[in-house]
Amino acid sequence: MAEMSADNNVPARRKAGRPRKADAATIEACKERWLQEFRTLGWAGACEAAGVAISTPSNWRAIDPAFKAKHDALNPTIADGLERMIEEVLSGKRQMDKVQMTLLIFRLKALRPALYRERWSVEHSGPDGQPIKVETNGNAQRGMDLLNQWGGRLASKN
Repeated sequence: MAEMSADNNVPARRKAGRPRKADAATIEACKERWLQEFRTLGWAGACEAAGVAISTPSNWRAIDPAFKAKHDALNPTIADGLERMIEEVLSGKRQMDKVQMTLLIFRLKALRPALYRERWSVEHSGPDGQPIKVETNGNAQRGMDLLNQWGGRLASKN
């Protein structure tokens, strides 16, 4: 049985680590607390607030499709917050060094790839935009004969 805190209604906060599997209600409460805190505190802060090890949410994502879906649903909210940070930097309300800005760029590229990823393509086309045709018909033996003939001439000159 979980120890109770001073107000006897809330389970006492455990040390960081994985909750016991037998306590499903505690695990679900930890998942919800982590998701709630993740919005503002980030990964490590949410782990500390929920009282779980830093690797536990990764395990939850791997084994619990509902948790993964809830976590993925937070991505637009997090991306919105990061974009607000950029607006604050641009307006002079916030200072950010080059390393922080680079990390922010990579995070936004991961959260909104359709908007922030570099896109490029190379296309080759033939006449009228059609594909280039490569024809392989011909006499390969003729080329071999010429090489042998030329090779014989070079060898006889030496």
